[in-house]
Amino acid sequence: MNLKDLKAHLAASPEKLVQLILPGGSTVPQHFHVTEVGQVQKDFIDCGGEVRNSTVCLIQAWVANDLDHRIETDKLLKILELADKVIPSDNIPVEFEYQERVISQYPLKASGITDDGEAVTLTLGLKFTDCLSKDKCGIPEDYVGERQSGEAATAPCCGPGETCGPDSGETRDFQVAPTSSPIKFG
Repeated sequence: MNLKDLKAHLAASPEKLVQLILPGGSTVPQHFHVTEVGQVQKDFIDCGGEVRNSTVCLIQAWVANDLDHRIETDKLLKILELADKVIPSDNIPVEFEYQERVISQYPLKASGITDDGEAVTLTLGLKFTDCLSKDKCGIPEDYVGERQSGEAATAPCCGPGETCGPDSGETRDFQVAPTSSPIKFG
């Protein structure tokens, strides 16, 4: 969803709480703060040698210990309007940045806004890596990658012996293949 559409949805639903739903269905605690809004532009060269760029509106959600704090649609809209000073166009996609174990960025789904009369819920999606020059790399255009297909896309990830997912009790063991010689830096 782009910034212009998000602003329109917020303006059409005044004085309602804002709720963020993460991929997998868990929620960001309702006492989250919006601590940054900005335009992030990435200029890069893909593996096929083509120069590319991408630009997003990045909204940072942060949780403190003030459990009574709430963001309403009017407040979020006002914050986004203040960001007009640094975001020259509303026609860019919106992503939310949020930290659980690590900082992650989640795109706001195109159909990701619902209004139940009391709260406006923003449903966030997943981002994936991809080869942008599949034709030059000999990869079929319809190949989406292992982490993007099936169960692997929503499977939790964790390190050796860590619990995967909140209160899941699930652990995953990882084995690292030995190298023939130590890696030396410097």
